[in-house]
Amino acid sequence: MSSASQAEALLPGASPLAAAFRLEARDSAARGEEDCREPARALEVLRSAVLSLVRASLESIWTSDEDITGFAWRRSHQEKRADRFDSAISSANRKPLPFCPMPNKPPAELQTLIDAHINGFNTQDNDLFLSVFGETAIIIDGIAPYRWLNPNAPANWLADVEKWREGLGVTHEHLSYEMGFWNVEGPSAYAVVSGTLTVTIKGQAVVRTGTLAYTFAKRGDVWKIEGQAWGRTS
Repeated sequence: MSSASQAEALLPGASPLAAAFRLEARDSAARGEEDCREPARALEVLRSAVLSLVRASLESIWTSDEDITGFAWRRSHQEKRADRFDSAISSANRKPLPFCPMPNKPPAELQTLIDAHINGFNTQDNDLFLSVFGETAIIIDGIAPYRWLNPNAPANWLADVEKWREGLGVTHEHLSYEMGFWNVEGPSAYAVVSGTLTVTIKGQAVVRTGTLAYTFAKRGDVWKIEGQAWGRTS
């Protein structure tokens, strides 16, 4: 059965072109991520359905010779079909395209750096924490002086964090996170995670939420973190 016939058979009463769009939308939803992997095939299916319906419409309009009255009727009928065509196209354009999410995890090299960075912070393993940074790394955080530049920005940040902990009576910090957006372009990369920071202050747990943004750089064959920025949201 052609795409046009299938659309009309499954959706009786709807205009042929609108039926084709609805049928394709239904099939796209059923295929789910398959359309994300094969967008060209999905578009070809829709194109075939539209062309079949247009061809059928033209054949029904431009029939054998008729008198002027018949021509006027065909002209009016053609305009009505054109209006339905425009309406179907407009309706389809208003519907968002299927969202094709990128893989949840970044490349393994970057994921390893993020995990080591957060594990080093949570366990206060300074050697592990410092090992993930490049020589030109900078840090932005929510405690004074808020920005640490190279050289030795990570080490200087740790020193100021220790002073901040002692001043407030902080005995423990733990950051849990979920991966958000990431992107890699050549030797540069960027990633953002959403984090929940639990801080124990004088025996009381305080929860803060925020985002942790990273920039990465590849030097030779080695990726390192070149920027760390905490954005507190609560």
